[in-house]
Amino acid sequence: MIRVSRVRAASLVYAVVALASFAAVRAAHAQPRFEWPERAKNLKVLPKDTPKEKLTATMVGFTRSLGVRCPFCHMGQEGQPLTTFDFVSDKKPEKDVARGMMKMVRDVNKNLTKMKIPGPSRVEVQCITCHRGRPRPLTLADELSGVYATAGIDSTVARYTLLHDRFYAAGSYDFTERSLSEFGASLMAKGKNDDAVRIFQLNVQQNPNSSFAYASLADAYAAAGQKRPGHPELREGDPARAPQPGRRGEAQGAARRSEVGRDGDARGSVPGSGMAARGLALVVDGIQIFAFPAFGEGAASPLNDALDLVAGALFVLLLGWHVAFLPTLLTELVPVVDVFPTWTAAVVFVTRGRSWRPS
Repeated sequence: MIRVSRVRAASLVYAVVALASFAAVRAAHAQPRFEWPERAKNLKVLPKDTPKEKLTATMVGFTRSLGVRCPFCHMGQEGQPLTTFDFVSDKKPEKDVARGMMKMVRDVNKNLTKMKIPGPSRVEVQCITCHRGRPRPLTLADELSGVYATAGIDSTVARYTLLHDRFYAAGSYDFTERSLSEFGASLMAKGKNDDAVRIFQLNVQQNPNSSFAYASLADAYAAAGQKRPGHPELREGDPARAPQPGRRGEAQGAARRSEVGRDGDARGSVPGSGMAARGLALVVDGIQIFAFPAFGEGAASPLNDALDLVAGALFVLLLGWHVAFLPTLLTELVPVVDVFPTWTAAVVFVTRGRSWRPS
């Protein structure tokens, strides 16, 4: 019993000594906790007497607005304790840039107070207003243009995928069809039609329900001289394409289609033209069915033929040329046959499969 008690006592002593040694080693390696200064040094934009609570909120706001951490502007190594940082130093140029940005934001808000802007409350500009979690507040089209200029189309597509995976739900970029349409149109304007096809293919993949994405891709195929795949949306004579002569016109048409309303739906002159064409067809057929048979020479009247010629020209102007217009016009020129609503049937056929609505 005495031997067992001695063993237990010795074990207890060893345990106490080991714990004490571990605590001493840990204390020796422990870093002092970082504390925000009561009075910060080297403040050149913020007031010299800025309290530490406001200084803390301001610096944390910078990191969140730009998606960066303290070493972005201050002298220190990522992953090391903040107590090792030299926050007073001005060696990093990013710190001076940040000061310039702070002055710019201050001036913008000052000028906004002088403007008579309607609305229930005045908008206050902050860093996040433009940056939205990125150090450089570029649009998605500008970001892709920079990658394309230095690394080519493959890297550009890879960059888009990376940005989409990282920022899609963050609101940092505009991932609607507008951005890729704008970038693809810029490539077509430079004669880079094969690369534009890659971008518009990506746009179709990301926006499979958008007729405008398919129309832009069809224009790119035509400009590049490539055979179109078997998509019904890429058929010839698609009224959503708004054809223009030559490569420059095709690029301009793609750029116009890239205009997107606030509700996220692509908007432009084509949807309104579709509605106008349908209304015009109903009016023309109504005149020929009800008015001309009651006056003048009826179906054989020269005015009847003139109306058909004018109507045909207007439909081409509104919707672009379609193969259905020629047999319709020839049919309308035949007396008696034009008492049927052939113009209405032709326009409905041309504009079928599209969500036509006024722009």
